Amino acid sequence: MNRPTAEPGRHPGHRAQRTAPDCAAPSAPLSPTAPDTVVARFERIAARHPGHPAVEQHGDVTDYARLHRRMREISAGLTGLGVGPGDRVALRGRASAELVAAVLGVLHCGAVLLLLDESLPAARAEAFTEQVRPRVRLAADPVAPAPGELPVARFTRAGDHTPVPGDEAYVFFTSGSTGAPKGILGSHRGLAHFIDWEIGALRVGPGDRVAQLTSLSFDVVLRDLFLPLCSGATLVLSDTPGNLHGRSVLPWLARTRVTVLHTVPSLVRGWLRSGCDTGPTALRATCFAGEPLDARLAGQWRAAALPAGEIWNFYGPTETTLAKLAHRVTGTESPGILPVGRPLPSCEVLLVGPDGRPAAPGTTGEVVLRTPFRSRGYLDGEGRRPTGGFRHDPDGGADDWLYHTGDLASRTPDGHYVVHGRRDDQVKIRGLRVEPAEVAAQVRGAAAAHGGGDAFVTAVERPDPGDKQLVALVDGGLTEAALADVAGTLRERLPLAMVPSVFRSLPVFPLTANGKVDRAALRTLARQAAAEDAAPQAEGSAPSGANGDDPVLAAVCAAMATALGLASVPPDADFFALGGDSLAVAELLAILADEHGMADLGHTDVLRAPGPAALAARIGRRDVTTGAGRFDPDGIPHTPTIGEPYPLSPQQRRFAAFYLTEPPRNWSTVQLRVPLPEHLDVRELRAALRVLVARHPSLRTRFATVAGVPHQEVRPPSEVPLDLPEHAGPPGVVAAALITEPVPVDAGFPWSAAVARDADGAELILTLNHMVTDGTSQTILRADLDAVLAHLRHGSALPPPPTAPAYVEYARRQNAAEQADTERLLAFWRREFAGLAPTALPRPAGHREDARGAYAALGLDLAGAASPGAAARELGCTPFALMLGAFTDTLAEHLGRDDLAVQIPSTGRPHPATLPVVGNFHNIVPVRLSRLASPAGTAREAQAALARSLDHQWLQLDTIVRALGMDPAAEPYPLSSVLFNAIPGSSPLLPQGTGFTAGGLPYDVRYDLMGVVRGQGDAWVLELHYRSTLLDPQTAERLLRSMAGRLTGAGTPPEAHHTTH
Repeated sequence: MNRPTAEPGRHPGHRAQRTAPDCAAPSAPLSPTAPDTVVARFERIAARHPGHPAVEQHGDVTDYARLHRRMREISAGLTGLGVGPGDRVALRGRASAELVAAVLGVLHCGAVLLLLDESLPAARAEAFTEQVRPRVRLAADPVAPAPGELPVARFTRAGDHTPVPGDEAYVFFTSGSTGAPKGILGSHRGLAHFIDWEIGALRVGPGDRVAQLTSLSFDVVLRDLFLPLCSGATLVLSDTPGNLHGRSVLPWLARTRVTVLHTVPSLVRGWLRSGCDTGPTALRATCFAGEPLDARLAGQWRAAALPAGEIWNFYGPTETTLAKLAHRVTGTESPGILPVGRPLPSCEVLLVGPDGRPAAPGTTGEVVLRTPFRSRGYLDGEGRRPTGGFRHDPDGGADDWLYHTGDLASRTPDGHYVVHGRRDDQVKIRGLRVEPAEVAAQVRGAAAAHGGGDAFVTAVERPDPGDKQLVALVDGGLTEAALADVAGTLRERLPLAMVPSVFRSLPVFPLTANGKVDRAALRTLARQAAAEDAAPQAEGSAPSGANGDDPVLAAVCAAMATALGLASVPPDADFFALGGDSLAVAELLAILADEHGMADLGHTDVLRAPGPAALAARIGRRDVTTGAGRFDPDGIPHTPTIGEPYPLSPQQRRFAAFYLTEPPRNWSTVQLRVPLPEHLDVRELRAALRVLVARHPSLRTRFATVAGVPHQEVRPPSEVPLDLPEHAGPPGVVAAALITEPVPVDAGFPWSAAVARDADGAELILTLNHMVTDGTSQTILRADLDAVLAHLRHGSALPPPPTAPAYVEYARRQNAAEQADTERLLAFWRREFAGLAPTALPRPAGHREDARGAYAALGLDLAGAASPGAAARELGCTPFALMLGAFTDTLAEHLGRDDLAVQIPSTGRPHPATLPVVGNFHNIVPVRLSRLASPAGTAREAQAALARSLDHQWLQLDTIVRALGMDPAAEPYPLSSVLFNAIPGSSPLLPQGTGFTAGGLPYDVRYDLMGVVRGQGDAWVLELHYRSTLLDPQTAERLLRSMAGRLTGAGTPPEAHHTTH
C-alpha cells in the first residue's frame, strides 16, 4: 500500500487527520521503552505492601504476601516440569484466588499463557488447545482436572530460580473469517505499557477495589487482573462467576464497595433495565470498551451508579493489546455515539481511504494503528511475523508494523476519533468480536443433520445505538423443531454471544442473475426476520419468536430473556432447556413482580408452565395480588430511631422460638474471621470496628422482654464496648474454642470481637448471635471492614453507607405484612402437611437428648463425569432439586419410610433493597418429600414440592408448627429434625480433599441431621452434620456413599442457600 505520511508538502490533508501532540512523526521511531513486566511490578508491590488485600471473593481475602508466595510455588513447579521461556501452558478454571496465582505463576516462569474459562464450550476450548499445543495443561481449584490436566494444587514448594521471560506472554482467540478462531500472541511489553498507562490515568492505588466480571477466555480480563495487582489495589472476584444479571451484579457492586469497573455498553444497558436500585455505589471510575458507547447510556449510568465518578471510553483491538485510544467522558459531548478519544503515548493513528492514501479531513477512513506495543501477531505465523491485518511499514524499521483494524472512523476538529462501523462483516456482540462467517460455518454443520444446506449469518442493528444481534438464515426449509435443535447445538459449541438470537429457514436461497447467492437479498430478509421477532404481529401471522399483540406474553418473553441473559426467548421455548435454574427463576419472578405487577407468581408457576406462552396463559387465569413476599421498600426509614422499642422481625421471632434457650446454647452463634494486615495497630482495628458499628445498626441492637413481649432497640455507637482480647495461637484453633461459648442476647450486645495471633499472622474473629446476622450479612461486614481499614491506613475514600431500609424498620413493616397474610398461608401449610408424622432420626431405648455435634464428609472428584445440569434440564428441574432428590432417596431408605419432611434454608431477602442490610433475614422452609419408584421421579417430585413451599415461605416456621400442634422448643426439632443445603465453595471448618473423614464439631447442633453438598467445578464434598448420639461414623459413611452413588454423573456447582447449625 502507499504509506500515509504527514511530511511537509506530501498529503497535507493527512496532518489534520492525526493527533499530533500524542504521536511521533509518522515514520519516526516510536519509543519501544516499556515498564517492567506486570509480574515484576506485582513483585515490587507485594514486597512493599505484603499485608494489603490482593484478592477478595466470597468475603475471603488473600493478601499480597500470600499471593506472591503462591505464585512462586506454581512457577517453581512448572519449572520443575521442564517448562521454560516460550513454552505454552494452558490454564482452565473459574475466577478464584488460586487461578489468579496460577496466571502469575505461568507468566513468572516465562511461559506463554492460554487461559480457558471453565464455562467455555468443550468443543471450542479443544479447538483453542489444538492450535496452541501447550506443553502443560493445568486446572485451578475449584475446578478439578480433566484427563491430561494437572491440578495447580500439586505445586506447593517455592523455588529461588527467577526465569527471564521473552516478550511472548499469552494467547487469546478472536473469531475468524475462515470459519475457525484465530489465536493472537500477546506481548509482555504491550501488556505492561497499557497497565502502566491505566494506573496513571485512573490514579489507581491501595484502597481501590477493581471488579473482575470478564470471561477468562477474552483478553480484556487482563485489565481486570493486572490493574489492581500492579498498583496495590484489591482485585474483587465475582461471588458467582458468569452470572451477569443486573439484579445480581448491581447489589454485588454496592455490597463489595468496588471502585473501578471495566464493562461493555450492552451489559450496562441490561443492568439498568433490570430495575434494580441499590442506592449509591463506591464506584469512582467505569471504563467502557468493546462496543460503541452512546451519550445517553453514559448519562444514565452516571446518574444511577457514579454521580461523582469518571466514565472512560476505550478503543483498541486484541492485535494491538487491550486499548490504544481513550476518552474521558465529560457529559458535554453531543448526543449519539461518543468519541474513543486520543491515542495513548507511543501510539499513532492513521486514517486511510480504500486506496490506502490518507482520508481527507473530516471524512471517514479505515483506522490504522502504529505502535511498538502491539501483539506478536497471529498464532498461525507463530508470532515471528505478523499476518492478517498487519502490514510492514515501508518507511520504518524491520520491526515496524501497521495494523489495519477494519474499523471506519473520523477525526473531530478537536483531535478526537469517532468510530462509525466496519468495512467488512465483523461485529461486536457484548464486547466479543464475532466473524459471521465463523458462526455460519457452525450453523451449516449443525443444520446438515436435519437436511439443511447453506447458511448465512449477519448482524442486524437493535433500537439502542451500537447494539446488534445475529440473525441466521438456513437453506432447505427446516422445521421450527429442527431450527431449535440447531440453536441448541450452537449453544453447546460457541460462547453465548456468538449464537444468533433469530433463526429462519428458507426453501431455497435467492440467487443473482449470475447464479450466485444474493447476499444483499439475504441481508434484507435477515432484517425483516429480526423486525418480526421484535415487533407485535397481527393474530395468526406471528412467526415463531414473536409475541403477537398479547402484552402479558410480551412481558413474560422479555422477562425470561433478561433472567437468562439472552437476546430473546420465543413463546414456545422451555425456560429450563435454555439453562434456567433456581437463581434464574428468582430473577424472573422479581422482574415480573417489580416491572409488571405480577406479584403473586411463584416457583410452582414456572415449574408447571416453563414456556412463555404457557406461563402467560397461567397468569391470565389467576388474580395477581400482594402478600407477605411482596416487599415494597418505599417509605421505610433508612435510619432507626435510637432507643425506640421495635418488634422482632418474623425471622428473629422464629429463630428465638427454636434456638434461644435457657441457659443459652452455642448452636445460635456464627463466626466471621478476617485476616489482618501486618503491623496493624490495635487502636486502628478498634477505630475500624467503631466505624463498622456506626454504619450497621444491627451491631448496636440490644434485646429485652417487657411484659412477656420481646423487643429490640438500637443504641448509639458510643455505648458499644469494643474490648479486643488477644489470644496467642493458630487462629483456627482459637476460633474453634471461641465458638463453643454461647453469645447471649439479653446481656448486652450479642456479639464479641477478639484477635488471634501466631507466627503466620493475625485474624480478627467476630462471634455473633444469629439474631443480628445471616450469611449475606457476613459478606457485607467483611467487605466493609476491609474498606474501613484501607481508609484508615491509606487514606482511600470511605464508601458511603448503603442507602437501604433500616433492619428494625423492615422488622416492623414485615410483621404487619405477615399478619395480613397469615390465614391464606396457614391454609396451605395445613393442607401440605396433613397426616405426616414428624421426621427425625430414631432414638434408642433410654435415649437422653445430647446436642453434641459430629460430622462425616466424603470428598468426590467428578472429573469426566456427566454434568448434572444436563440431567436436570432433561428432567425439567434444577441441579439443587436433583441433589435434594438424591438426599431424599438416601434418607427414606435409612428411615424406612417414603413420606417425610426436610427443612430447606432460604436467603429470605424479599427485595434488592435489602441486600446491603446487615440483619437476620434467612427463612427455614419445610418441604414435604416423597420417595418414588425411580430417582428421576423423586427429583421431579422434590422440585415440585420445593417450589410449592418456596411460594409460601413468608409465614415463619414457628407459626406453622404451632398451628400443627407442636412446640418450637421441643426435642427433637419439631415437624422435621433434618435439614438439607447446598453451598458453593469449601468448608472453613472441615478438612478438604477426596475420601472419607469424620470427627467432632466444636458446637452443639439443633437438628438431628443436616445434609450439605459443597462444591465447585468437579470437586465436590458431601457432608453430614449430626448429633453424635444418633449416628455413628460407619453409618454416616454408608449414607454418604449411598448418596454419592445416586449423584453419579454430577459435576456442576450447587446453588447457594443459607444455613445454620
